[in-house]
Amino acid sequence: MANNALNDELFYFNIRLQKKLQQIPKYPLSVIKAPSGFGKTTAVREYLRNNMPSGAQSHWYTCLGEPPQKAWCSICKLFGKVDPSLEKNLLKLGFPNRENLAELVSVLQTSACQLETYLVIDNFQGLEANHPRVIDALSFHGRPQLHIIIITQQLGTDEKMFVHNDRILMIDNPFFIFDSESVVRYFRLLGLRLSANEAVEVELMCGGWAAAIRLQAQNFKTTGSLSAEAGINQLVESAIWMFLSPIEQNFLLSVSLLDGFSIQQAQIIMNLKQLPKVISTLLSSNAFIRYLPEKKSYEIHSILRDYLRERFCEKPRDWQQEVFLLAGQACEDVSDYYPALQLYLKINDFEAILALLLRDDYINYQNERYLIAPLSSFLDKCPPEVLCKHPRSMVILAFQLFFFGQYEKFGYLCGLIGNFLADPPSCSETETRKIAGEMEYIKSFIAYNDIEQMSSHHRKAYELLNGPSSFHFLDSPWTFGGVSVVYMFWRASGTLKQSIKELESCLPYYLLLSRGHGSGADSLMRAEALLMAGLDDDAEALCHKTIYLARNKNQTSICLAAELTLAKIAILNGSAELYQKAIERIINYAENNSDWQTSVMTSLCQATLDLSLGRMGNIAPWLLELEAPGQNLFAVVAPYCHILYGKVLLLSKRHNELFGISKLVLELAEKTNSLLPQVYHYIHLALAKESRGQSKSANSYLQRALNLALPDQVYLPFAEHYAGIEPLLERVLGSEHEKDKMRELLILIRRQRSGVAIISKTLGSRPSDLLSPREKEIAHLAQEGLSVKQIASKLFISPETVKSSLKSIYNKLNISSKLQLSKIDL
Repeated sequence: MANNALNDELFYFNIRLQKKLQQIPKYPLSVIKAPSGFGKTTAVREYLRNNMPSGAQSHWYTCLGEPPQKAWCSICKLFGKVDPSLEKNLLKLGFPNRENLAELVSVLQTSACQLETYLVIDNFQGLEANHPRVIDALSFHGRPQLHIIIITQQLGTDEKMFVHNDRILMIDNPFFIFDSESVVRYFRLLGLRLSANEAVEVELMCGGWAAAIRLQAQNFKTTGSLSAEAGINQLVESAIWMFLSPIEQNFLLSVSLLDGFSIQQAQIIMNLKQLPKVISTLLSSNAFIRYLPEKKSYEIHSILRDYLRERFCEKPRDWQQEVFLLAGQACEDVSDYYPALQLYLKINDFEAILALLLRDDYINYQNERYLIAPLSSFLDKCPPEVLCKHPRSMVILAFQLFFFGQYEKFGYLCGLIGNFLADPPSCSETETRKIAGEMEYIKSFIAYNDIEQMSSHHRKAYELLNGPSSFHFLDSPWTFGGVSVVYMFWRASGTLKQSIKELESCLPYYLLLSRGHGSGADSLMRAEALLMAGLDDDAEALCHKTIYLARNKNQTSICLAAELTLAKIAILNGSAELYQKAIERIINYAENNSDWQTSVMTSLCQATLDLSLGRMGNIAPWLLELEAPGQNLFAVVAPYCHILYGKVLLLSKRHNELFGISKLVLELAEKTNSLLPQVYHYIHLALAKESRGQSKSANSYLQRALNLALPDQVYLPFAEHYAGIEPLLERVLGSEHEKDKMRELLILIRRQRSGVAIISKTLGSRPSDLLSPREKEIAHLAQEGLSVKQIASKLFISPETVKSSLKSIYNKLNISSKLQLSKIDL
């Protein structure tokens, strides 16, 4: 039993539930699972309010219909209450899925939790990660002081997997159901007397459902009788609705459109500067409305909210339209654009959506990928004549569609904007020039990666706008999330030096247009090209210049690419100290930036360097999948990831897989005009064929790589594969390739081999360096004697994945059995 000081409501919890709740401190994680209206949240709230030890703390997060990615960010912040570094590391990890659960466990186990802490995640069913495997992973946090409590209405299909998990306390439906004795006790607590027969009648009518019993009690208190035939909506009506004043009814109907609302939002929806006292009293006294301190907002219980939404649909259409509009404005007021878009779409208020796009802070949400679904739906519905009345909004929407890869809809909008510019209706000349200027800016992105064509659009845009664009991209990566400028703009053999000159000539116009976005990119491209040719002293000086220019404009992507180049220079020179300093700086960017893009770029840098040293132990798991780059990055960066993936296949001796994907990888590189991935992939194919004894094919592939690379003195990709490339090169020395360039190439190969040996010796080398993070985990568990099935269960993967991983592990370590594996020091 408990007394709620907020609304003087009395709660009754049966003995079985009370005893079960008392076990929460004994478990790393507790799952409170029952349908809506069973009193889950109330039970946990009252238990923590009355039973937390002195010095202990609790923190809540309630999912209220947010997009899953946004909800996950809020959950990461919740974990940040335990350890601030935990929030950053979880955000870097990204949204939980089957592939990163092992990493999720590792991140949780690195946290520090000094005080006894209870973290409550309510309405967990609203998260796409509402899966028993995710919950199971969270239970492995290993912090004795930390207790996670998950409140949910249902779980995924694999719920049984942790019924017997000794780390998880399960409190489900049976513990919340009221039997006739509990009904009598609850009514008595409210000062109401029931006979034994009446108690049984209430139990049967309500099915032990706490919410329905509460409504029956309210109805009994006001009418003196039980409502035998009433469904839940009838109970809500007779126990709550009929006792509300018209202003209270109107208020609840209006705010029921939102999953949660603040006082400020309620004022907007009611079109009032201040809520009347009767509404304030309602919010503080109604048992079916609760205040969420962590969100500073109110939530209507789903039983009451469902009833209200049904009644809302019975109101006149004009009234509904007005409330939808006000509710959208209330969401827009707190920059909550996802529900605002959805509300405006409900009433096809295209004008409101087009006005929303003009908000300055809306543009800052361009990386929130979940916005694209309602935007796409809007474009399907909105008549072109309405769109053409709002040319600036069309331009903003076109930017969104392009960056999210909605190219068909992007093309449709560009056509409409083109028509507008050809015959502008009643727009001023100044406004028309601005639209034309922003359109030229958009066209420059379409021309990626043709520097001259892009710059032509930049110059026209700057001239038309007579100054910078209104779009702000300083915080977004100029490299689209990649880590090499040569990779971006080397598009044809023999053109690298010319491309560098073009970038140096054209970049100033882009910098004026974008307020400094891309600062340092030109000097970095020259530095990368010099390093490719083995001219590392000049390259190093330009890298430091790049970092100075880029830092002044907060250009993290360019700074990271420059640090990556410095680390490659350190490898070439065998400078372990400079290499480790560069690695530390790269990691520091990830630690000081919680955005997913910096995390992805850092992973690309680390994987590039590790693979240069023949190591795979610390490569991010998502880079070990061919399809993953498309899910984590813009499409233009995927070919760079394929360079890394190809080298993983080569080191793992997965030659058949390398041959199988070669056509797809090369076609994508050609489609994006990316020459560097083509050079690398031909090298990988040549080395794989050579290892198979297929010298003729190996020569052919190597020849293709040399034909592309030597005209531009791009030697480094060959040097990075020093282990097996020299015998192949000796066979083509007499070919048409220039002797002096071949000599320079061979010198660079020997320098790279020497540098790698020095760095590897300093860092230390272990057999596990050859294994991926997942393979290391599997290998360690196999050494402990776990079976394939046990390993699969522990790492949340399939037995087939374990079997294929073990095969790869044996291959890399040149062994053939678990017995041999057990004798290796990993």
